[in-house]
Amino acid sequence: MKALLAYSFAEALGSLRRGWRATTLALLTTTAAVFVAASALLVSINLQEIFAKLGTASELTVYLRGTPSQADRDRVDALLSRAPAVQSRRFIAPQEALRRFEADVPELAALTKSLGEIPFPPAFEVRLRQSANAAAADTAARELIASLEATGLVEDVATTVR
Repeated sequence: MKALLAYSFAEALGSLRRGWRATTLALLTTTAAVFVAASALLVSINLQEIFAKLGTASELTVYLRGTPSQADRDRVDALLSRAPAVQSRRFIAPQEALRRFEADVPELAALTKSLGEIPFPPAFEVRLRQSANAAAADTAARELIASLEATGLVEDVATTVR
């Protein structure tokens, strides 16, 4: 048995000496294949985490319908203040939205002035609480949006991930 093992190792070393180019090429090819597979796995894992984070909104913009009265604004603000998913909220008047638009997109500022009226609705910017459980955070955001829309005071709710 010992002689068979010695003979096998001697033949393997001799084969490596004779075909070192092929052996080196096979080793490099195998290394490259493992590297590519590991890179693909790493990218896949990172993309799954990114998509999980994108699935939950971290900010909402709540656009109010028409020109709401102060009582209507207070009603929406109260609903937002009671919601456990809400971290902070801020009312954005149409004039402030116009000022922001003109600062962010100065080349279109003349267009908004030519309209004669402010084209932006009143809105609330809402920051949601971060949660370790993405599914629970998503459910809380959906429930909040549904309760906002049920008031009849909300035109639209836009979600943003930050």
